[in-house]
Amino acid sequence: MFLVVSVLRAVADVNADEGIPMRFQEGLLWVDVRVPHADKPLQFVLDTGAEVSVVNAETARNLGLKLGRKVTVSGVHTSITGHWQQKWGGEVGDIGLPERCLVLNLSDLATACSNRVDGLIGADFFRNRIVRLDYKKQRLWILDPKTKFNSLAGIPLGIGSHGMTIKARVDDSKAASVRLDTGCASALEWVVKSGGIQSASSRVAVGLSPISIPQSIGRVNIGKHAFEAVRIGLHARPIFPGEAGLIGNGILSLFDSVTVDSVHGRIFLVSSTD
Repeated sequence: MFLVVSVLRAVADVNADEGIPMRFQEGLLWVDVRVPHADKPLQFVLDTGAEVSVVNAETARNLGLKLGRKVTVSGVHTSITGHWQQKWGGEVGDIGLPERCLVLNLSDLATACSNRVDGLIGADFFRNRIVRLDYKKQRLWILDPKTKFNSLAGIPLGIGSHGMTIKARVDDSKAASVRLDTGCASALEWVVKSGGIQSASSRVAVGLSPISIPQSIGRVNIGKHAFEAVRIGLHARPIFPGEAGLIGNGILSLFDSVTVDSVHGRIFLVSSTD
């Protein structure tokens, strides 16, 4: 919200085209992915919370992909078995997706969101890039890595080996690192101390599979941005080690656009009302 005019101009100057079409529906961000020899585009979810990009197991079979080494993958209080896959040739717009991806069974996620899910575009796509997600125009832009921003206007973005994080506070708690997760339809998933969720209500949330998560209402602060009466999913233990939860599209979509600058380690939240 505190992005200065010169920064907005920098974004506009670098991206004079129409960007890559992106759909915001059912709380998730969807893009079309083209693969050699496929007769129609595939439907992928933009998921910054996923460490690596994923191809759905059924889609992989239809494409004739050969499965590689087996691996166990962790999600929100669940884990499933997947396989590494290399050189599958996926592209969004004219941008190639990471060649090394996982093949996982995403059927539970597809059932939960009532839509075909051919795969996930993970945090590996965002690394070493500046990616603008425009929720209002429903477009995605890849900015020039040399684009300069006013660093004071952004929020620090932690870039680790497993994902990207920003600092958030709930009510009067201390600021803690939460995973930036565009694959999460809810506003915030938050870890609370033992005994802190007895009075919460229950609601279904979506991850690798649909699960029931206790819910509460609270105030959320991210940088200088404050959000009142936010529905928060409560967890008795960390979803991922060293992280206090996830921030999802329930909050991110309140902004017109979110620019994820993993080159300089900043995130810019922009609203037309600023």
